[in-house]
Amino acid sequence: MTEFLKLQLPSSLDYIETILDSAELFLERNQIDSDLIGYLVASLAEATSNAIIHGNHENILKSVFIDLALEKDVIRLSVEDSNPEGYSSLVEGNSELPDQKAIHGRGLFIIKTYMDNVSLQKGDHGSRMVMIKRYQ
Repeated sequence: MTEFLKLQLPSSLDYIETILDSAELFLERNQIDSDLIGYLVASLAEATSNAIIHGNHENILKSVFIDLALEKDVIRLSVEDSNPEGYSSLVEGNSELPDQKAIHGRGLFIIKTYMDNVSLQKGDHGSRMVMIKRYQ
């Protein structure tokens, strides 16, 4: 049986803690290993920040959509912005750590390090980053 968590919140960094706390509680209630929860929450934080900052340009009138699904042997995280123009260039490219002086880019490196698969898709509202992690 698949378990779901769905959230829709205003596109403001002020809501990141609410999103992460909700996801962590959901994962704990479903007996997910604490180390794996750490990887998932870190990835979710980075993807949500990217959607808010780069996708929605911190426009509080736009929403960010979070879906977390526990399936038989995979955990699927999805973060979608409200910008139909998207930010696909952020997902493309290699998975090397950015230069230490780089201002941006570490978030995607973290996501690609922790997750087994990362892709960008066209969502119902904008760009959707889908992250998959195998477990069990």
